[in-house]
Amino acid sequence: MERVGKYCRALRQVYEQEGINSSHSVSVRKKIRRILCELDESDENAQALEMFWRASYYEPLNKLRKQKTVGDNWFNVMVSVFCGELQSMLAESPRHAAMYNLYLGDLHRYLTNTDQSSLSTLYYRRAVEMDSDVGRAYNQLALNETPVNSVRLFLLALLARRPFQKAWDNLKKTFEQQVSGPISSFALSIPFIILVSYSRTNLDSEGIRLVEAIKSLNDPFHDSQLASLLLILSLSCRLAVDSGNEDAFIGCMTLLCSCYLCLIDNVVVTQTENNVDDDEVIRIRRRRASSGSDSQAGSRSRSSSSSREKSEEKRADTQSVEEFNVFGGWLLAEVCEWLFHISPQLNNLKNRKKTPIPAALLNAFHSLIDKLIHQLNRLAKALRTVDDVDEDIHWLLYGASVHDDNRAIRQTAHWAFKLCAVETAPIEYAGYFRRRGPSSETVELQRKMAQLHTENVRREALSSQWLPVYIVLDYDVLIQRLKTVCPLVNSTSLIAVIPSFVLRKLDANKNLCSEARPAIRMCEMWQTRGRIRVVEASSHQECCTTLADSVTAVGDVNGESPTHAMVALLVEDLESFQDMRIPSVAIYHIESFFERWNKGSSSSARRTR
Repeated sequence: MERVGKYCRALRQVYEQEGINSSHSVSVRKKIRRILCELDESDENAQALEMFWRASYYEPLNKLRKQKTVGDNWFNVMVSVFCGELQSMLAESPRHAAMYNLYLGDLHRYLTNTDQSSLSTLYYRRAVEMDSDVGRAYNQLALNETPVNSVRLFLLALLARRPFQKAWDNLKKTFEQQVSGPISSFALSIPFIILVSYSRTNLDSEGIRLVEAIKSLNDPFHDSQLASLLLILSLSCRLAVDSGNEDAFIGCMTLLCSCYLCLIDNVVVTQTENNVDDDEVIRIRRRRASSGSDSQAGSRSRSSSSSREKSEEKRADTQSVEEFNVFGGWLLAEVCEWLFHISPQLNNLKNRKKTPIPAALLNAFHSLIDKLIHQLNRLAKALRTVDDVDEDIHWLLYGASVHDDNRAIRQTAHWAFKLCAVETAPIEYAGYFRRRGPSSETVELQRKMAQLHTENVRREALSSQWLPVYIVLDYDVLIQRLKTVCPLVNSTSLIAVIPSFVLRKLDANKNLCSEARPAIRMCEMWQTRGRIRVVEASSHQECCTTLADSVTAVGDVNGESPTHAMVALLVEDLESFQDMRIPSVAIYHIESFFERWNKGSSSSARRTR
């Protein structure tokens, strides 16, 4: 950081003496960029990056804009030059990619050409996609949004792991704006009461008015302003307790419970008549999923399928969409997301006993939990079979999906299973959704279910001529073949395993490899849904040996002993593993294993969880 500061001071002097586009200026900026490429992502290095941004681009451009002698053309040329320098840094390494995209968004916002300046939003969204912990990205997105959307984004900027504190001033300015609509006005007035001018009396009074306004809506489940309002209240609830205002947290919880309770009973889940056999739907769905593989050779072989197969895919696709109709599914997703975030905070509040929780609130809270469990169990089949899709980023950028019911189901599945992974959450999943019992009972139930699943998979593997019990996923497979891996992980005929050292490698490379973060988020999702097991190991040899020994230790099933490898190590580069020899372990290229599994397994072996 000291070196960056030294060169930034030198750069300011060069700007004063020679201008921002001299060869000396270009040379100094290049030196600073080289230093930054070597820095890891940390809070201290983030400050160095900010120093570079201000000294190299922000300050000279602001100075240029104030000079009346400088025309728009020259100003736009310099902005384009600076954009090119940042783009070159992105091309060299994904390190600090989120911040560089953020700066590119700011530079495009300075352009006088409206079409080009509108690209700033795309760069800000890209910054969130690269690193959702950067609070400033939400602040910049909020600047071009409507007041209601701005409030949500400013709150996200303050709640991010690396919050942007200036968003607080922007938020208070937004509260002063006027909005129209029976619901939109509450999106500004209630957060203002909770966060700026707290009064429990005013909050309760405004809450009563809001509940009455919700009840008077003709079609609340197609009201995007209502969905945004409830998300804003959820964020305000979290920010209140983070700020130490526990009474505001309790008041906001009471209000949200009242809002959710007056809506959740109206969520309608209907199941259409299914004329396609479940195994056939799954078979076609898996065949369709395999066509999305990264392998060109595999794609060529699958692209030669007949038109009849394509029509089957279309029919199965339509069937899977029409199987469940959910009216108001976004509300379930919002309730699950709210519970996911506030459950640990509520648990801490209960344990400290500093601020008593009113009995009326607890009764309303438990009633909401019961109604949520009822609705989730009505959707249980759809939630189990929904494709694994990372919904975190889309949720942060756009919120709940009001007008796309299919996405609303995916979002509900995402947050419901994520909620169940929180130890303090009031809900758990054990083949169905239920109230969380004592932790010891939960652990014992999970252990028995895992043991039963292992026995079933082993029995099925013994009846096969090649099918393993465990598949072990290599780092390169998760990075390069994530789409191919998904159907294998979702299958109940296989037990997917990730060695702990692979997870550590993913975490270490999340700022160096653009594919690492999506892989990490998918692994987290699989863990919350119980679809993968993590084995503590420092190498593939150690992991595979442990698994092979565990299968052998179980003994024969129905008098049969294994005649083929019970553990399959799936890799991208076979040559790197050609010297590895472990009894009962086979090493496959991921594509060849997937092709064999997809073609050779029976339809029952591909049944999804």
